[in-house]
Amino acid sequence: VNQSPPMPRWLPSDYSLAVPALAAIGLRELQMATVPELVRSIVSIMALPKGARAYSRLLLESAEAEILDLEARAFCNRRHPIGHRGRQDRWVTPGNAGRTRLCHIC
Repeated sequence: VNQSPPMPRWLPSDYSLAVPALAAIGLRELQMATVPELVRSIVSIMALPKGARAYSRLLLESAEAEILDLEARAFCNRRHPIGHRGRQDRWVTPGNAGRTRLCHIC
């Protein structure tokens, strides 16, 4: 939900020019960036002119540990039996013995 105050009438045209300009600067600066927080900030700004506000906000407002946790939950590289409920529960549901899937829990 966007809770930002309304933009003044004179600002949208300046804003629409500034965001792509910041993204272009970010593209140049990204080549030299080595600090993770700076890289995330630059990529966040670069997402805005493409309309990817959710990605921008996620990168800008999340700590590195939170992003790594999201990655681990979404892209677990372990294969578990179907019916797996997490690291403590390794049960296989009836009829699915031997079948595996990528885990989206671990």
